[in-house]
Amino acid sequence: MTSKKAANKRIRELEEELEGHRKKAKTASDSVAAEYICPLSLELFVDPVRAEDGFEYERAEIERTIAHQGKNLKSPKTGEEMGPTLRPSYTVKNAVEALVRTGTISGELAETYKKSKLVTETKLKAEDGDAKSMELLADWYKVGWNGLPVSQELSDEWRKRAEKADDDEYITQLKAAAKVGDGGALYDLGHAYENGLRGLAENEEKAFEWYQKAADAMDTAGIAMHAYFLMNGHGGTEVNVTYGTSKMFFAAGAGSDLACREVGIWYLYGMHGIPANKAKARHFLERATSGACAVLHMKTGDLEEAKQVLNQLQEETANDP
Repeated sequence: MTSKKAANKRIRELEEELEGHRKKAKTASDSVAAEYICPLSLELFVDPVRAEDGFEYERAEIERTIAHQGKNLKSPKTGEEMGPTLRPSYTVKNAVEALVRTGTISGELAETYKKSKLVTETKLKAEDGDAKSMELLADWYKVGWNGLPVSQELSDEWRKRAEKADDDEYITQLKAAAKVGDGGALYDLGHAYENGLRGLAENEEKAFEWYQKAADAMDTAGIAMHAYFLMNGHGGTEVNVTYGTSKMFFAAGAGSDLACREVGIWYLYGMHGIPANKAKARHFLERATSGACAVLHMKTGDLEEAKQVLNQLQEETANDP
């Protein structure tokens, strides 16, 4: 019994000793952390800069102070006049990173630091044009993650910037591919200009220019659209039915669903000097609407219209031999 009491006593003594060490460690940690807290944000430095008054501040906080005070800028620490020049304080930045990484600074201060660091780095990437970082910021502002305030306005702003960045990157890649003669890229640029997509302003003249280049590169969809523009005088070009018809037949044979639809309509109504032939009209319209064509680029509305025409034609020719 005496032995058990002695053991319990020793355990309590060790626990008290351990708690004493913890308190001392926390006091030391708090003392270290206090040296690296911004006097404006009252948080650990994430992007510290040294101002002309010789003190460190969090960049965003001191920049806000400078913008607010303008020519009457005074030191937040001393109250004396100072200039607006700021210099990065890499020594302080690296020290805070090391102290948090090793656990010397922990707790709420460290957790807030980690969130602020993530937001700061994400914003830097976003400002450099990284669309994924913009999307992250849009999501964070929408729900108030990582210490950011809930703001639908800022969420929408970053979302729009992300979409524009995606569009810019997409168009840049297309033009690079088009430059080396990629027919698909040439067609896609024509399609984007024709319909005002991916941040490009609607422009039929440029659309025709890219479709013509795509046709020259023997891109099937490009040939079909080049023919369509020629036959309808789009994009500032003169109507050329003869040339357009021959190119449309070629595109239909190469597997363009749009070209098959056009040719089917011509045969149905006897257009452009082509004799009416319901059997051939049905053949081409069935190819256009079945999804069997190798190149599918017909607009949804045109596809639905072609299906309606085909259904009516099938009813009319149901009893034909």
